[in-house]
Amino acid sequence: MLAGMQRAPGKTNEILVRNLKHLMETTGTSKQQLAKLSGVSPRMIAYLLQQERVPTVDLLEKLASVFNLRAWILLVENLPDCIEACRQLEQLTLNYLLLSEQSRARVLKITDEKARYETSG
Repeated sequence: MLAGMQRAPGKTNEILVRNLKHLMETTGTSKQQLAKLSGVSPRMIAYLLQQERVPTVDLLEKLASVFNLRAWILLVENLPDCIEACRQLEQLTLNYLLLSEQSRARVLKITDEKARYETSG
């Protein structure tokens, strides 16, 4: 076994493999292209796709970057259904973090009021 790698556990790795295969199919990216674009060896990609290894966070980041995604998105269970929502959520989060403290406080006040209104009615 390779240093720093473990045998793959169940569901999380299944989700990762399903998502990687989906992304590769929809973008027409081959294993060789994925390896070249990510800097991950073709052998390691084969291990991952066969669920023989558990990737490190660094490896996930490299693979995700090929598809212009964040690493955590590769682990979303229903990725094909929510990839656009994930991108929108990430953009919304980044926009929120760029706001001043005063603007963030306004956003929180508005969302709290909206939540109270929706739960009271």
